[in-house]
Formats: sequence, C-alpha cells, structure tokens
Amino acid sequence: MALPILVVTIEVRIGEINGSAYISIPQAHLERAMPKILKAQAANNKAKTTSSKVIEKSLSNVKLDCTAILGRATVTMKDIIGIQCGDVIRLDSSQAHEVEFWVGDRLFATGTPGQCGRKVGIKLNKIVANELIAENAA
Repeated sequence: MALPILVVTIEVRIGEINGSAYISIPQAHLERAMPKILKAQAANNKAKTTSSKVIEKSLSNVKLDCTAILGRATVTMKDIIGIQCGDVIRLDSSQAHEVEFWVGDRLFATGTPGQCGRKVGIKLNKIVANELIAENAA
C-alpha cells in the first residue's frame, strides 16, 4: 500500500530556459512539520500586518502638493503685460468640462467643480490613479 505524499511543483525560468522542479514530501513528515509551518506562517502574517501599520502611520502625515486644473489658455506676452484685476482669461474648457486633479506631477483624478460649504471644491468622478495601478500590476 502506497503512503500519501505531497508533491510540490515549482516552475522555474532562467533567461529563456523554462523548467520544473518537483519536491515530494511524505505525509508522516508533513504531520510532524505542520505545527512549525503554521507557527512560522502566523508570525509572518503578524509581521506583515505590523509593518503595514507602521508604513501607513509614517505616510499618513506626509503632505503632498495638489493642483486642480480648470482649463488651459494660450495668451500673448502683450496680454500678460496689460493684464489687470477684473480681466477674464478665456480657458479651453467649458463649465461642464471635468477638472483635472493632480497630486505632484501625476494626474490622480478627474471631477466637476462645486462647493464644499463656503469653499470651492471638486467632486471626484473618476480616480485615474487606480486604473494606472491596475495596468501596472497586470
């Protein structure tokens, strides 16, 4: 009668060469090693959780420069020299156009202008950063 075993297959690629490595572990050895494996796994999960919390706490107070771009305009130097308070600069977008919200030098989201209490704000309609993260992960 054959004893149960665990067969682990590891796919290996070195340069352009693909291969497989096989490891066979008898059930009796697994039963003896299982408490140690579970203990190491629990410690590893705890360390990951702790380090994630430390990183999150460290990053939570970092201040980032953010910019909302209502639109763009091209003006002549003559217009800039003669500009006065009260002048209106025509932008390339309409009021219904989505506003770009940049974090640092990266487009983070788009939204529509609005108000938040007595302050001007942006209602975010699309988080562009999430799409970039998903594309890079694929």
